[in-house]
Amino acid sequence: MKKQSLLHIHAKSFSWAGFFLNKTTFQQCSILYDFCRTVDDIADSHLNLKIKKHNFLKFKNQFLQKRYATSIIKNIWQLLNKENISKKIILDLFDGVQSDLKSKHSIHNKKDLYIYCYRVAGTVGLMMAKILQVKDRNSLRGAIDLGIAMQLTNIARDVNEDKQNGRYYIKHNFNEIKKIIFKAELFYESAFVSCKKIP
Repeated sequence: MKKQSLLHIHAKSFSWAGFFLNKTTFQQCSILYDFCRTVDDIADSHLNLKIKKHNFLKFKNQFLQKRYATSIIKNIWQLLNKENISKKIILDLFDGVQSDLKSKHSIHNKKDLYIYCYRVAGTVGLMMAKILQVKDRNSLRGAIDLGIAMQLTNIARDVNEDKQNGRYYIKHNFNEIKKIIFKAELFYESAFVSCKKIP
């Protein structure tokens, strides 16, 4: 039996949206999703923090050393090479996720918050744009903005859950949540203007 991708298992609505993409493009989206989902699952698992750090560094080193221990690492490298996606984008993603691997992760200013959101989500938007053959620089920036907007939305939504996990991306009060939602809307507006040039 052919093994299902993580996208088919965990992202059914996006999997359905693949109906509108050609087969090759959808397969590339699935490869990217599988990789990002694997990194997220390591960081968000309920294992002991020491074990999570070990698993994360092991996976990161397998990627850096191109040790094709799993098809996920082999496939992502093939994708990066085929679409000329910079390894630096993946390293930025790793940096963002790794910052969550501590007993307490606090962000104290908006600049650091936006950098975090770029690393964990803007990078994914940028890579998706590359897969969709986006060449226009403003549209590439729009893809990053969309990722940041979605991450800010998640942060506003998950305040209580993040607090339980020792993650303090914003102050835990209603006014701060409203401010973040407003900022997210600005990033959405920027993204939607730029995304008009996406094929």
